[in-house]
Amino acid sequence: MSIDLVLSNPISANLQPIAGQGGGSSSGLSIATNATVIAGQDIVGGALPLVIQAQAVNGQSTLNRILRLMSSTGSFFDIGIDASGNLFINSNQTNGILTLSPAGQLTVPNLVLSNLQTAPEGSVDLAAGPNGAVYTQ
Repeated sequence: MSIDLVLSNPISANLQPIAGQGGGSSSGLSIATNATVIAGQDIVGGALPLVIQAQAVNGQSTLNRILRLMSSTGSFFDIGIDASGNLFINSNQTNGILTLSPAGQLTVPNLVLSNLQTAPEGSVDLAAGPNGAVYTQ
């Protein structure tokens, strides 16, 4: 069974909710000429406000990208989940900008920390061990 979703008025600059055909209940989706809004609630035991699920077409090999954020200049960031379950962010200039594993390991290959200042006297220096544990120096 399917239901056609309709707007009560033509698309305009003002957000308007999409409803079921024939005056049905409004959905959590509203659209306008320059905006799309998804309104939902995270309810324990209920559906999530927004789920985006992607699958490769007919077994094609893909990068498992799910969402692309694109500027008007053509620059973009792709967000996806790889075959190992890692969340990743790539750009039109670089693959692997950021990776977050299911265990919480964050990898940022080209991390640049700018405007670092000398610690005040009496500060405690910290170091990270190979397993990620933090120790005082």
